[in-house]
Amino acid sequence: LHLGDTEDWARWLALSKVENPDTEGGIFFSDMNLVFSAAIAGQGIAMGDELTSRRALSEGRLVRPFDIAISSPRSYFLVSEHAKAVHPVLEAFGRWLRSKLSEIS
Repeated sequence: LHLGDTEDWARWLALSKVENPDTEGGIFFSDMNLVFSAAIAGQGIAMGDELTSRRALSEGRLVRPFDIAISSPRSYFLVSEHAKAVHPVLEAFGRWLRSKLSEIS
């Protein structure tokens, strides 16, 4: 199962030393929720990040079959209008968000 492209699968298969993998096969989705839903429904194997799959993993709806992991080149960013970047509410939210994310990793 793929989210948009096959880049992550190609990187994971290379790290796992799989020779001549066919990364182009499978089902492509435009949304991670659809990828996870398909995996939960038994339609294939998904690759996902620990943040978005944590609940399904902890509830046993998804399992992590291998210990091999890749780092994603993708990131999440908190952005705001430049003039409001130092607003106390926005700064407090940023601190709270970073503390919650640090609990996960």
